Amino acid sequence: MLTTGVLNAETRGRTNPLRAISRASAADVNALNGRLTAELIESSCRADANGVRGTTNLVNAQLVGFELNVAPPPNTELGPFEAGPLLTATVVLNEQLGPTGEPFDPATDEEITVNAVHITVRALGGAIVQEIIIASSQCSFHAADEPAAGTGFLQICKKADNGNGAVTGKFTFRFDGRRATVAVGQCTGPIKVPAGRLTVTEVAKDGTRISGCETRPLPRLLLCDPANRKAVVRIVEGGVASETVLFVTNKRTVIGSNEGAIKVCKIAGSGVKVGENFRFTVGNKSLTVPAGRASQGGNCKVASGFDRGSKVTVTERFRSGVRVSRIEVKPVDRKISANRANRTATVRVGKGFTVVSFTNTRNAG
Repeated sequence: MLTTGVLNAETRGRTNPLRAISRASAADVNALNGRLTAELIESSCRADANGVRGTTNLVNAQLVGFELNVAPPPNTELGPFEAGPLLTATVVLNEQLGPTGEPFDPATDEEITVNAVHITVRALGGAIVQEIIIASSQCSFHAADEPAAGTGFLQICKKADNGNGAVTGKFTFRFDGRRATVAVGQCTGPIKVPAGRLTVTEVAKDGTRISGCETRPLPRLLLCDPANRKAVVRIVEGGVASETVLFVTNKRTVIGSNEGAIKVCKIAGSGVKVGENFRFTVGNKSLTVPAGRASQGGNCKVASGFDRGSKVTVTERFRSGVRVSRIEVKPVDRKISANRANRTATVRVGKGFTVVSFTNTRNAG
């Protein structure tokens, strides 16, 4: 099933600043009796104060019947295809998984496993007879200097930067498996949470973005990641007097004269439930879009702040049991390419909105 040449693995880390890097590679790969070959297959990941991320690189890689990218998008699934007598295979390139084994979510996951190539071979009827993973690396970001012990208190306050127009209304935050909602200019009451490192994620609200975050006391802020709408804070053990107060500031999203936005729409096709969530990567931004009815154009979410004229790739995260059956771009002249098998569309950003619509259909059987 698999032969390789030289195998390499490397892991490095440091504590000041906290950072971890992992890399794994296999040279001269020949898998599935020559159906998959590559001069080099490599995965790598990095975890630091800017978040957790991973990549895969393929050098002179070929898979019979498929065109391979040098740097495939996350969770690119190819197949099934014939792999031998009464055997079929699927190949996932740049498989990125979170700590629970689900597709990695940069907005919430603090651990990533990157499998450069994951091959699954099945017998006629669907039973798995072989799984092969080539070049796997893993990274996580955990503050080790203060282990969780007991409980402490968190308070969340919502501030507004009204430079682009008034920010109003209520905002919802997720943390420790719970939710809290707070209006602009107000704070939650003290909330009891586990002591240690705590990730707080703001639920996206159209027309606004996070422009900054801070804590009181100041050293309690471990990470502010506006692009993924999250902050990581330290909770110290004790009562309300020693609570951590997190201030999150939002600003209205304004499409400037040199910027455009991408509107991602999800349409529920045959077998897909309305309201079922799908995850997308839009350039370096993340969106979760619930499927909507085709008669209403689906449900849509907006990612903004892209330079006009720039190329941006929209990738739908792999989900078992469903496939992309249609990709549509409006205006049509902004479409550069679309690949339903890879669940990607590349567009050129223009004035206003570039609309990319994905329709999904549940696989037969």
